[in-house]
Amino acid sequence: MGGLAFCCGAGALISNTMKEAGRKLPEWTSANGKTTLRIYSKKEELAINERIRYFLSRCEKEMEFTRTDYMDVFEKKPSKGTIQNDLLLMLKLGLTEKYGDGPSTKYKVK
Repeated sequence: MGGLAFCCGAGALISNTMKEAGRKLPEWTSANGKTTLRIYSKKEELAINERIRYFLSRCEKEMEFTRTDYMDVFEKKPSKGTIQNDLLLMLKLGLTEKYGDGPSTKYKVK
């Protein structure tokens, strides 16, 4: 049902409403023939971590970079998961813009 509701508009409407309100996006789960929708009531708290702060302090405005460029800034290399989380957080906070998909993805500092 969750997939059906999402593709038919209700799921997208709920997700967009929560996003516009600054809330954590809802989670759909299905098990044993039942679908559950979890809606969070608290605003999602987003904050810049030390890695992002360190990286941005070394960037110029409008500078383009790749995932590899981000990783190479650090002496102790973050894991791929950590890098992905940091890149997503920078996008959510409006600190960067994303261009392209897959291996050719680039980001630009705002």
